[in-house]
Amino acid sequence: MTKILFVCHGNICRSPAAEFVLKELVRRAGLEEEFEIGSAATSTEEIGNPVYPPMRRVLSDHGIDCTGKTARQIRRADYDNYDLLIGMDEENLWNMRRMFHGDAEGKLHNMLEYAGRPHDAVADPWYTRDFERTWDDVEEAAFSYEGLDLTLIQHTQSTVKGALALADIIDKVQNIQVDRDLLILACVLHDVSKLVEYCGYDENHVAYKSEEGKAYQHAFLGAAKAVEMGMPTKLVTIILSHTKQSNIDPHIIELMLLNCADKASAASAKF
Repeated sequence: MTKILFVCHGNICRSPAAEFVLKELVRRAGLEEEFEIGSAATSTEEIGNPVYPPMRRVLSDHGIDCTGKTARQIRRADYDNYDLLIGMDEENLWNMRRMFHGDAEGKLHNMLEYAGRPHDAVADPWYTRDFERTWDDVEEAAFSYEGLDLTLIQHTQSTVKGALALADIIDKVQNIQVDRDLLILACVLHDVSKLVEYCGYDENHVAYKSEEGKAYQHAFLGAAKAVEMGMPTKLVTIILSHTKQSNIDPHIIELMLLNCADKASAASAKF
């Protein structure tokens, strides 16, 4: 289990927003059992108070419920209890280093480090009054957290839903029968190779390719695995030819629906 604690000055705006955004992403990915996520304050100013109403409203507008959350102060024991302690700005990190007498295990991080902006601060709405900007910063960083490959998970879920919706339209309007089992398998497996093709992020938080990713066309490894497992040739062809790198352009209705849903999902890959 990975334990993450978000930290800001008062624990009524930025850090609870980060806590509940990541909790929601984890819930949607079905990984609740693998993460423990909380938030705390460096100060005592708001201890016991709920999330600040304007921040709570913004979270609610985005479908996130933070009912029951009250501010608490960070404790020395938190350093041992959590794997990552993520501050919203450099002042939060300075206060944590002072409390923990440094950062011997490298657990302290800036929130926007996960968005490729390691020296920036999450906008503090207590001063800016711009709670949507805070939401944008938190969402960007939480969605980019590489400990949880949410981009791929969410993209796959979106592609499955989009392709099935298109299949319903094609069936109803043009009376074309679609093999939905084949379509679902193709949607689930079409990008699974990315788990091997990419192996990390650079300083700008751009994913970089592994040696396997450099050596093979995208989706080749997934297609090869499908062959090894005895999956239908038609499915293997769809997996291998969905990528723009492929020269294969078979007239398979399930492939056409996958391609449309895949491109639409990639274009709108936003929380």
